[in-house]
Amino acid sequence: MLRLAPLAFVCALAVAPTAHAETTEELLVITPADYLAGSFAPGGFPASFPVGVGTLSEPAIESGFVLTTKVRSSTGAVCGFGSEQADIDFDALVSHATWTLTLPGRGTLFLAQDEDLALLFQILGEMIAGGELERSYDPPLTVVTTIGIGEVIGGTGEFEGARGTFREVDDVHFLSLATGALQVTDRLELSLKLKSR
Repeated sequence: MLRLAPLAFVCALAVAPTAHAETTEELLVITPADYLAGSFAPGGFPASFPVGVGTLSEPAIESGFVLTTKVRSSTGAVCGFGSEQADIDFDALVSHATWTLTLPGRGTLFLAQDEDLALLFQILGEMIAGGELERSYDPPLTVVTTIGIGEVIGGTGEFEGARGTFREVDDVHFLSLATGALQVTDRLELSLKLKSR
């Protein structure tokens, strides 16, 4: 038998105050100089770095990658560190990616998105077909990799209970088939809803 909640309880829910959310925009930047380490499947592109770092060589994880970096504010000052983890669908050319960003003194943010890798694979295909070992872009080749919008899942500290959206805009500077190097500046454009304190 369906049991209905007491009317007083339903009314209490209807009039219960909700926490006010403050919307703020934030830009976080990661340049090639900020890369700390990257781990990928061996023999592919890009190559894992620095030399000697462990690779994702086991079959269960060879479609993944892990990147650790410093993080900069919109002014260019280092303000934190973070990691990107992804599982790549090589058939659809889509990366199912997450970012964990720690900003000391403020808190940590957790983001999730799907990224379109079609342009990157197109460029690599052109380079292979033309016997082009290296390619530079000056000015950089700018591409929005986020499919639709990314999601701000939550956070800690200042970002506790945060929700919102973001997109990743990449500036491609350099690719090398000879060394496996990929130099990209990532711009994470966030729109956050934060709980008022």
